[in-house]
Amino acid sequence: MVISPRVAVLEPGSYALLALGLSLFGLVARRRRA
Repeated sequence: MVISPRVAVLEPGSYALLALGLSLFGLVARRRRA
């Protein structure tokens, strides 16, 4: 099974982006409640 470099680079990046989006969403939700 060969993993293309594009997928190898894209996958960790997408996970980081997802985590960043979730943390940002959490901050916005906290500000709205306060």
